[in-house]
Amino acid sequence: MESKLAREAKEALIAATQRLSTEERLYAFLAHSRPMVALFQTGEQIPLRVVADQIMRTKGPGEAALLLLDVVRFRRRSGC
Repeated sequence: MESKLAREAKEALIAATQRLSTEERLYAFLAHSRPMVALFQTGEQIPLRVVADQIMRTKGPGEAALLLLDVVRFRRRSGC
């Protein structure tokens, strides 16, 4: 079951991405992917609380929520 906040964040992100140029979309993808790749490459178990604090300091609430969901999904899939 999706929360109201998650649904609104997802809708806002979709609307924002539709206004981006191809170059801006590529930059956004790279900016989003770098932290995920860094987590994977280090092989270290960074506590989710530390990851969440870092994301919340650098991103808006909607984007932070989506990034945190990605981190949790990634950790579940990779067995971290």
